[in-house]
Amino acid sequence: MSSYVEYGYQAEDQDQVARRDLMRTCSFTEADLVENRQGRMSSAQLVRVSAKAVWPILALGVPLVGLVLMAVFAGTVFPYIITKVRLMMTMGKYVVAFGGALVFGLIALVINFVLHSERLLLYLADLASGKVLSDSGRLHATKGEEIQDGIDQILRRKTLTYNFVVKGQTYQVSEAAYDALLDQAGSVFRVYFTPKSRFLLSIEPFRQE
Repeated sequence: MSSYVEYGYQAEDQDQVARRDLMRTCSFTEADLVENRQGRMSSAQLVRVSAKAVWPILALGVPLVGLVLMAVFAGTVFPYIITKVRLMMTMGKYVVAFGGALVFGLIALVINFVLHSERLLLYLADLASGKVLSDSGRLHATKGEEIQDGIDQILRRKTLTYNFVVKGQTYQVSEAAYDALLDQAGSVFRVYFTPKSRFLLSIEPFRQE
């Protein structure tokens, strides 16, 4: 009997350690977890999901500013260049490259918005409802190269991603979260996530009574 009780205490201690590690590496708090258990997002998580929704678009803010500056420069300098035929012939290849970069940038912005619009709508639906779903099962930690949103999606550039997999559903996490649970792969966890976008909000060890 005493050994059984001792095992129960050890399991509880391990769960507490795992929970603290997950809070730190998956960016949620005890207050967030309490809200998620009630089937809703906390105010802090609403902000996180909002940021997740708009980040791929905001990530192109720097290129967009660059395009605006290029357009302003073009509007200022090109009239002068046009009046100087010899200079125009000398700088012709640079003008073509400049115009090509401007057109490519505009096309990239449009493509990124179209590619991200469906996922953006999913995030907006989750924000509107504020609801949280949960599921439990054996957790598996995986990693691999995937194409992310934003400029990576346009350039088809792959980056190394880390994931938790529970009942066949994949949730992208940080490298720190992956490392924290790598030695507990195969244990049972409960995950809390948004219904439409399947964005991981929080996670905790799960033991059936």
